[in-house]
Amino acid sequence: MDSQIVPIENGQDINQHQSLNSDNFGNSNPKVLKNKDYVFFSVAQFDSSAISGLVQGYMIFFYTVCVGIPAVQVGTMFLIAKILAGLKDFVLMFLLVFFGFSQALPFFNQHQPIQSDFTKLGMFAIYTIIPASLNLASIVPILFYRLSGKRMAEIHKRLEEKRAVRETKNSEANIGDIEVQSQIDTCNS
Repeated sequence: MDSQIVPIENGQDINQHQSLNSDNFGNSNPKVLKNKDYVFFSVAQFDSSAISGLVQGYMIFFYTVCVGIPAVQVGTMFLIAKILAGLKDFVLMFLLVFFGFSQALPFFNQHQPIQSDFTKLGMFAIYTIIPASLNLASIVPILFYRLSGKRMAEIHKRLEEKRAVRETKNSEANIGDIEVQSQIDTCNS
């Protein structure tokens, strides 16, 4: 039974519209998300956001305190990562549309789209060929990065100098903390 979509006229209640009360297969009262579904989805999203926030917080701590990268550079790095993640999602959606992917719609009873061979090949490419080729392309800069024994010695020397400067600053800060603590103890006695 083909259901014909009738446009909504001005002043007509959207909930009483014929095409919204039945799906394309003639089934009345299609399944819709209930309020509890929205709550469960948001709780699940909160969980993944919390874990992501904790991981990013630790990474910021690690890069700024342990590695010694300035906070401005770490923030810029995270900003660039977020922008690239957004672009990645845009490219993925473009590829899905380009290959004609059709998602099964659970609120339409018995909606089982048939994927064409072109779509199946596109999905195979999205999940295998494209990531593999990008990973292989990431090897190219490594091939041109010369890391000889002399270069490694220079890098280790500079790292040791940075660590020595950091330890000196930390020991000076600790001496200052000890002096402040002794002054506090003197005031309290």
